[in-house]
Amino acid sequence: MGKTGSGKSYFLASLFLSLYLAGQPVTLIDPHGDLAQLVLAHLVAQGQLQTPDQRERLLYLDIPAAAAEQRYLPFNFLAQPYDDHAMAEHVTEAARRAWPELAHGAPTFENILKHSVVALRQAGLPLTRLSDLLTDTAFRNQILLTRVHDPQVIRFFRLRMDMWGRDAPLMKESTLNRADLLTLSPILRHALGHQDNVLDFRRLIDSGTSLIVNLSVASPDTRRLFGCLLTVGMETAALSRANLRAAGRRLRTPHVLMIDEFSQFMAQSEESLTRMLSETRKYKLFCVMAHQNWSQASDRLKGALQNVGIEAIFKAGRPDAEYSARLFGTVNTEAVKHVVADEAAEKRTHPTFYPLPEQWEHTTQEIQQLDVGEAFIRLPDDRLQRVHTPRLPDLPATSHGLDEIERYYLDRYFEQPQSESTVTTRPSIAGLSNVNIRRRSEGSKLRPRTGLIYAQSGHKRRI
Repeated sequence: MGKTGSGKSYFLASLFLSLYLAGQPVTLIDPHGDLAQLVLAHLVAQGQLQTPDQRERLLYLDIPAAAAEQRYLPFNFLAQPYDDHAMAEHVTEAARRAWPELAHGAPTFENILKHSVVALRQAGLPLTRLSDLLTDTAFRNQILLTRVHDPQVIRFFRLRMDMWGRDAPLMKESTLNRADLLTLSPILRHALGHQDNVLDFRRLIDSGTSLIVNLSVASPDTRRLFGCLLTVGMETAALSRANLRAAGRRLRTPHVLMIDEFSQFMAQSEESLTRMLSETRKYKLFCVMAHQNWSQASDRLKGALQNVGIEAIFKAGRPDAEYSARLFGTVNTEAVKHVVADEAAEKRTHPTFYPLPEQWEHTTQEIQQLDVGEAFIRLPDDRLQRVHTPRLPDLPATSHGLDEIERYYLDRYFEQPQSESTVTTRPSIAGLSNVNIRRRSEGSKLRPRTGLIYAQSGHKRRI
């Protein structure tokens, strides 16, 4: 943790580069963009992205730069290699993170969302059709009749939702309010509404591919929801490694997940975050979480963060320094402040000890007075070290190589939506037995209502 200008971003960049150059796969999720661009610039300057093989080792996704060109990432989140009910849980967890108020309990919302996700998956439809599923009765009845095969899901819509009568709009409103955010933002509408998915998180971590995501989009809702889907996807991929046999478990590729402003994207309950940090570590996904101040973390998250292995505090403001002093500092109840000089009087008196508030104040001021790039590190054995973080070398003045790399990744992984009438084929999702996505005929009532789909591009790579 550290305030703006304390050197925290350069420390994260240095850590990413050190891990990457040592052959350790890393994923960086950056909601501001500066850190992602800094890391990419240094990788380019060090000649790490010159050859095709080097570029295959890294996936760089600049979401705002692509959106400025009306290009979008094919990110059909429902097209992940898990069963329908597992995907319903994953989407619900992402919703809890994106909208923290749901963490206190929203049974109706969760019930509707989980049944709807299963229905969409079995119907081969993306998450952006959620609103249509809930509001268009004819559309819902047709897919329930012809494409949904889970009797519990059919029973929920037939015998519960259809029986709400006049109360139906009120019962569904909370879900619809959030479902509309999936289609209101062009970035989410075109990414989540795509039939293809270039981000297979399990394949990404198993293959040792590194990922940098620039999420500095203008809309906070878009940034938060997109980031929550990414973090849930990475965590789920790590936990799915439990299906490996004992011999394969030794071959799990370690992966580091680095998240700036982590409180926007991580589990919002102390229990969930503690469980996530503990369980993902077992499957070799290690988290580096950064934030600017403690006000960004709720009391529940503060409790969960006591379970992390290593903590670092950079220069902080007074309130954060006071709170961190209690986490990083220690007091000596026998520290002597003053002893009388008169030996004869010494026997008749006792020494003056340092008051505990004064000792805590000393630690607080030390944190406030840290230089840029200087930090206190608390190690797993509770030892405290004062360190100077490495300085990054100066970058060359020219950005020709950087521009070329950015263009390479934009052209490779982002697509422009096209009119339905100009497309003859649609991309398919390979290797996903639980997802049945098929091309709709022109006369089908199940045609996507956005009027926008994507041309198939043979050069696109799926991760």
